Amino acid sequence: MKRKVNLVGQNTLTVSIPSKWVKSQGLQKGDELNLDIEGRNVIISSDEHKSHKAIEVSLGNYDKRLTRLCLNNIYRLGYNHITVQYKLERQLRYITDFCRDKVQGFEITNRGKNYCVIENIFKVDEEKYDILYRRVFLLVHEMMEYLHSCLKTREKIDMEIVESCYSKINQYVNFCLRTLNKEKVEGIFSRSYLLLALLMIPSTLNRMAKGFLTEDMSKFSPVSIGIYKEIMQCYKKFYELYFKRDIDEMNNLNAELEVLIKEKLVELNKNSTKNDLLFTNYLSQVVRFMLMLMSPATMHLLDESI
Repeated sequence: MKRKVNLVGQNTLTVSIPSKWVKSQGLQKGDELNLDIEGRNVIISSDEHKSHKAIEVSLGNYDKRLTRLCLNNIYRLGYNHITVQYKLERQLRYITDFCRDKVQGFEITNRGKNYCVIENIFKVDEEKYDILYRRVFLLVHEMMEYLHSCLKTREKIDMEIVESCYSKINQYVNFCLRTLNKEKVEGIFSRSYLLLALLMIPSTLNRMAKGFLTEDMSKFSPVSIGIYKEIMQCYKKFYELYFKRDIDEMNNLNAELEVLIKEKLVELNKNSTKNDLLFTNYLSQVVRFMLMLMSPATMHLLDESI
């Protein structure tokens, strides 16, 4: 591609920038560009588009779940300015809940008739990605441990503790997915797949905890609680092996999980009391999601070793 050099005034030479590139970077009048001189080449680059990336979306008659999914994906794609058109007053509550519980640094900054603007009001340090990425895995284990403690001691579950942990996990997962998309972090596909699969575990645990609020905790059998402890130990082992990059042992762990889902949980289900049936169903879901973690985790570790 060639561009003609133009004279502006008496001494200033200018070159126009391709409009396609300008649009892709989200550049506006007054933005600054980086110019690096390398021999006969001048390299022009921009990172300013990150702060201007904007989108408009209409929610139509979306319910709470669809509203959350829509805004979740827009946030994860890296947008910093979201204009949301809505029809129903309750949708504004959904949007407010989303900003409070699911993301970091985003607030409603403007409201009008049937619309609002969500903006990134402070810069989250994206250099902390690795710390928060690891923290997600630890929070899931903390959630597992708390529920196991309640089951073991027969204490009533405090949903404020569970939902606070679940909310923080959602925020960190969304932040990591957003960073992966914006910064094009190495292993973006495998890491994204892994985070989304991982999120299914606390989601299941959160639903399980809500289902147990009206239950007498003493009705759950020691056998089913023992299986839960095994599952929790398998998750802890997964976390340790993944961050140690031990692919061989992860294959052995996969075999352990297969035994849990195909033998121990099947046997438990056959002999379950009425009170244990729902619990067993939740445990089976958690193990299935743990098995789903194996493929993206192995893919990520193999990508880094090549």
